[in-house]
Amino acid sequence: MTEEVIATIESAIKEGTSHVQKLHASEQYLHQRRPFTQASLETIDSETVLHMDQFIYRFTKLQDSMARRLLPSLYSLLEADTEPKPFLDILNRLEQLNAITSVETWNELEAMFNRAVDAYRSRRSG
Repeated sequence: MTEEVIATIESAIKEGTSHVQKLHASEQYLHQRRPFTQASLETIDSETVLHMDQFIYRFTKLQDSMARRLLPSLYSLLEADTEPKPFLDILNRLEQLNAITSVETWNELEAMFNRAVDAYRSRRSG
């Protein structure tokens, strides 16, 4: 079972690295076009929209991969426990083991990103 968990961790890291590389490329492009305001989003060009969509997609995929594969597998490896657990319980235990820095930071980043995506989508559709 340990080999399978390690393989999942390695695969999740490889996937995450790919998402981070693409996130970084989109972030560099978008950084040159900041700040984004209501007015600038109303007249945004299609290439910037593509980079925003790419950034949102890759961040979501990275977050999903970490939450569904990487962190639960890391928990399983460290605790020798393969029973399904609520994600918050996994995060809390990984924080106790110093495998992650902060559950609070994870939650804050997730909430901040979700607010930004909601604002972007509402401005683009409105």
